[in-house]
Amino acid sequence: MRSLGPRLSAMMFLEFFIWGAWYTTIAVYMSNHGMGTLTFWPFTVNPIAAIAAPFFVGLVADRYFATQKALGVLHLIGGVVLLATPRATGNPTLFIVLLLIYNLCYMPTLGLTSSLAFHHIEDQERQFPRIRVWGTIGWIIAGLVISYVLTQFLPAGVTAEQTAWPLNLAAVTSLLLGVYSFSLPHTPPSAAGQPVSFRSIGCSSSARC
Repeated sequence: MRSLGPRLSAMMFLEFFIWGAWYTTIAVYMSNHGMGTLTFWPFTVNPIAAIAAPFFVGLVADRYFATQKALGVLHLIGGVVLLATPRATGNPTLFIVLLLIYNLCYMPTLGLTSSLAFHHIEDQERQFPRIRVWGTIGWIIAGLVISYVLTQFLPAGVTAEQTAWPLNLAAVTSLLLGVYSFSLPHTPPSAAGQPVSFRSIGCSSSARC
């Protein structure tokens, strides 16, 4: 576990760096690109995807795919979708739809990262908080990078939050995590071969049912 701990911590760092990079800045971006009346939508599609995520994890990921592979594929697809999202700024409907698709890819990965970490640690109560805290650090670092690093490369009076840079940063990081996920230790599907039921679908491997 000692050698694996830093790798799992890096996974958590990237996982929440992605979310912190785009989620906290999206309303500013939309307001500065003619979508000020639609800024509630990102915060609507995100919980919708969060509701759907356990069903995907419980029905598909936990039964048919190794966790690290499902995590990698979802982040690769999500990264591509998120790269395309700012290109649809002139079409608000398409912009929101792309955000929905992206969130449908991202939200299941929250459960998958926890599931993968739980599978490879011996003392969950003692070891998992040390790994999970790097997710919080990743969220914070994302905000600092956007506000104090990226903004330095923009003209005076323009902040990174007003541009597509946070979205692009989150997308590139998602692609990076997607590739990195395939290097994580093999984590077989925990519910392979089990009968399908509503309870089993709702209770993913990361949940305690």
